[in-house]
Amino acid sequence: EGRLEDALKEFEAALQLDPDFAEVLNKVANVHVAMQQPEAAKAAWSRAMAAAPGDHHAYMNMGAWLSMEGDLEGAALLLAQAVKAAPANPRVYFNLGYVLFKLKRFEEVQANFAASLALNPRDRTVRGTAELVRQVQQGEVPFTAVAPYEEALAALNIDPARSVQKYREVLLLAPGFAFAHMNLGLALAATGDAEGALASLGRGAELAPKEPSAHYNLGTLLLGMQRIDEAEAPLLRAKALDPSDADVLAALAL
Repeated sequence: EGRLEDALKEFEAALQLDPDFAEVLNKVANVHVAMQQPEAAKAAWSRAMAAAPGDHHAYMNMGAWLSMEGDLEGAALLLAQAVKAAPANPRVYFNLGYVLFKLKRFEEVQANFAASLALNPRDRTVRGTAELVRQVQQGEVPFTAVAPYEEALAALNIDPARSVQKYREVLLLAPGFAFAHMNLGLALAATGDAEGALASLGRGAELAPKEPSAHYNLGTLLLGMQRIDEAEAPLLRAKALDPSDADVLAALAL
């Protein structure tokens, strides 16, 4: 509800009963982040790490925060601890890989992205970022595209209009980056610009004809717009590329 001071009081009361309750310490840190109190958040994360060294959440959250502050080496160390604590969680490998990307440690990046995709092969964010890394490494995309790409990803679910702006910045630097076109389409759809979304998703599918999610996203948008006849073809292409994707099968059934 946005009552951050009241929330903090309740969490602190819980910690008086159990000072080593790591889940609550992580929630306290999140409240401090929302209140723009980074030092207090770091203190809470540090307490959570000491209380539950095997819990990956504090390593991951504090690592993400240090990355945003620019302490990439410190972030990489914490995210490596998150990988050790949660080796079956695909997200920890992606987060570590992304920080290593910002450090330009490309071989380690791809190893972590590969580990993430082995656990969750259909994660479009990981697949897209892995392709961005490849293009940056080969000189096809300038490294300056990384910052707006990161901001666009972060904003997609909370501020679609800002995400649209940032993906457009990415595409000025990398007009052939298919995943940026796809994600721009999703952001445009979230802002209500269905025709703009169709154009971007269509462009993404043209640039990445073998990427099933490109055709799936295009097909589901057409389906939502009640353009049934047009929706079937991209969904059938997505099914041909990935016959076991339950989301594609469900969309075709609809």
